[in-house]
Amino acid sequence: MDVKKMAKLANLPLSEGEKRRFGGQMEEISTSVEILKELKTASVDPLVQVGGLENVKREDVIRPFVFPDKRIFKVKAIF
Repeated sequence: MDVKKMAKLANLPLSEGEKRRFGGQMEEISTSVEILKELKTASVDPLVQVGGLENVKREDVIRPFVFPDKRIFKVKAIF
């Protein structure tokens, strides 16, 4: 992998030592990705999250709140 090109694309100023170190790491990552590409995953369901959490939703109650010149809806704060 061309570390100089990657650093330029990411706008990262790297020293020569960092280029050597990251070059080796990028080769390891590339090798790992190639191994993962060989896995047969057609029968595996996609995993969205691992913590068991679910989206919590609530019904908004819309109450019209009328101003003299505009009509807006006031709801509870979301965040």
